[in-house]
Amino acid sequence: MDYLASKGVEKIELRAKATNENLPLSVKIVLPEIFTWPASDIAESKKAFEVKRGCDIEVAKLYLDIFTGTHFNRLISTIGKQSEDKNVRQMFENVKLAHERLIEYLLALVEEARPHIVKINPKMELEIDGKAAKAKGAAKRALLTLALMRDKNSFKAEDFNDTYYGTDRAKGDPASEFTTAIRDVRKLLPGLCYDSSGKGQRSVNGVYFIVQPSDDQLKEAIKNMLGEKKQ
Repeated sequence: MDYLASKGVEKIELRAKATNENLPLSVKIVLPEIFTWPASDIAESKKAFEVKRGCDIEVAKLYLDIFTGTHFNRLISTIGKQSEDKNVRQMFENVKLAHERLIEYLLALVEEARPHIVKINPKMELEIDGKAAKAKGAAKRALLTLALMRDKNSFKAEDFNDTYYGTDRAKGDPASEFTTAIRDVRKLLPGLCYDSSGKGQRSVNGVYFIVQPSDDQLKEAIKNMLGEKKQ
């Protein structure tokens, strides 16, 4: 309602009684400009992450709630059929088709979406959900360690711990060590979660990584951070 009010809906003069005439509405209300991404991002996308970062998920859900629970398509079809102009009828048919494709895309996007998208550039600088993040210390080290595991469906907690804490430590309980590290990551990614198996395996959910450095560079950065911690 707040969004519609901001578009001036309250200024539309409503008729005192029902008529057979259509109520004129701005196209910006019928097809609201509530998305922050340009359509070209989708059309030109060649990589999965380019699509995954292309839309505000909550806004996509809002659009779906509004336009999959109404008679929008019937409205468009009715308006188009009432016109005697062939070009106008074709235009509304195209709008209907485009809207159906948009709904399909948004449904797929929401289904595949991750709460967080993390980009790591060659300088080991972080961008979280489209914003530069001034992460440091244990939280950043844990995030870089998770980035090393990004292509694995699951991994051993001990393998993660050896990278995150270093191998020259007095090892503790693997599950407790891993839980502590994840607690650090959640300072940056509150939507992160993980699953455990009885064999000490872990799988992490809720984050999608875009990693520009090599894995060797990530490992070197983590080692350097561990060295700084010991000094």
